[in-house]
Amino acid sequence: MDNRTKDLYNIRYFNEDEKNEIQEIESAWIPGNSLSPVEEDRLLLKLKEAALRSKKKKDSKITFRLPKDDLIGLKAKARQSGIDYQPLLAAIIHKYVKNEIKIEL
Repeated sequence: MDNRTKDLYNIRYFNEDEKNEIQEIESAWIPGNSLSPVEEDRLLLKLKEAALRSKKKKDSKITFRLPKDDLIGLKAKARQSGIDYQPLLAAIIHKYVKNEIKIEL
């Protein structure tokens, strides 16, 4: 696993199932590792399904106004996490919708 992939696992957008799926697929394609045709087909199918899920995740575009100080803070937090602010905002919304985080209003 290279550093770029390790950084990918640190992005909090992935839930544990998604992280495990990435690791399973990645470990199957270690150089010199031979796969049976059945196992290769199963992993290729997983890759296709993951790509479709990923495409579906980002099919809506929204626009809204945000106080400038909040945007500056969001960008700073994103930099600390090593990602851009838009994926961070998408991750926050995703986790809220899935009841993984609570927000008091």
